[in-house]
Amino acid sequence: MHTRRTRRAGLGLAVASTFALLATALTAAPASADTQTTKSQTYHQGYNKTTMTRFYSPNICVKTQFQGVINFRANFETWKRSIERDTLYLYFIDNVSLSNNTMTVSTFKPNGSTCTTTSKNYETLKAKLKVRSYSCDMNPSLSVSVPWSVGASFWPDCGDKELAGWSMTDDNGGHSFKMSHTNDVVRFGGSQSTNWSPTKRTGLTWNCGGAAADLTVKTGAGGDTKTSAKIKYCPTWDGTTSWW
Repeated sequence: MHTRRTRRAGLGLAVASTFALLATALTAAPASADTQTTKSQTYHQGYNKTTMTRFYSPNICVKTQFQGVINFRANFETWKRSIERDTLYLYFIDNVSLSNNTMTVSTFKPNGSTCTTTSKNYETLKAKLKVRSYSCDMNPSLSVSVPWSVGASFWPDCGDKELAGWSMTDDNGGHSFKMSHTNDVVRFGGSQSTNWSPTKRTGLTWNCGGAAADLTVKTGAGGDTKTSAKIKYCPTWDGTTSWW
């Protein structure tokens, strides 16, 4: 009897230990989950670029100066993965817009195929400021405020493309005409991103926006319409986040 009791007691201790181990396993903390964090910084970058358009009938040169601010949000995302036990990094920009939009058109006397710095008057001048992505193959969604509108129009080197446009006419004559509306905004939908990377990166580049102008000039010698060359305005954040 004594031996049986001893065996039963030993069996009871073994069963109790098994249940204790099982309970411990069931209540142990689960493996840590993945964590993702994002840091963001908003940028406001001014641009100021000019183009010259040569007209032959009428015989006049038209300089177009594009000025404005490109705004965007730069984002740096960190993904710590628990199973792989590593960290990945992602970079992207979004909330791209143009503000403080100004276009100044000035007219000059030609000299052969070149243009001088001597002013030449026009009788009437109509100018349309046009903006979109610089490249032909990018077609972001555009949203605008007055006085802009969105529609298909000629984009240099690309044919007709969806873009934002804003027109004004000077019927008073002269040699300079300025379009300025600092409160209007053109917004570009979507975002641009890199792939996930196992190392931090710098030296990043992003797709650029572009601007061009439709120009209709009339003088006593006639009138004509041309589209200026397009200019670039590019987000310059290269991925550096050390000062954020």
